[in-house]
Amino acid sequence: MIKAQPKGLSPTWYVPEGQDESEDVTSFYIAPVDQMTLSEVLMNSDDYEGIPIPSDKARQVLIRKGLKGWKGFLEEDGSEIKFNPNNVTRIPAEVLLQLSGKIFDISVVDQEEKKASSSEPQSPETETSLTASTASGADTAMTPTHPPST
Repeated sequence: MIKAQPKGLSPTWYVPEGQDESEDVTSFYIAPVDQMTLSEVLMNSDDYEGIPIPSDKARQVLIRKGLKGWKGFLEEDGSEIKFNPNNVTRIPAEVLLQLSGKIFDISVVDQEEKKASSSEPQSPETETSLTASTASGADTAMTPTHPPST
């Protein structure tokens, strides 16, 4: 039996490694990507001994779709950098690598958890009827769904 992707996968705050703990840290609000995006990422990944390694293009997709906001990302003068698609390019490359890896990891983990939780057999009487819906096609990945709290 095939079950639909669960709605509302859990976004989370992620603090990249390498920050000085004595100062305020920068954290990024990330969410698992949907199945279509994960499929695109996997198609643009290399395989190393059965482990998918996302290409640069795949990492860009992960960032574009999975990064939802940030807090504590500052200009040199200490002012907060506003979250928007143009400012994503200002994130240092090593942090982008960490973010894309974490987004990939939580996307795959959610799928593994979903498989584990749906492995219980169900009788046809308890299944719900199939429904179809259309997607708006709007890409809201760069709009924070939960604005960062200060």
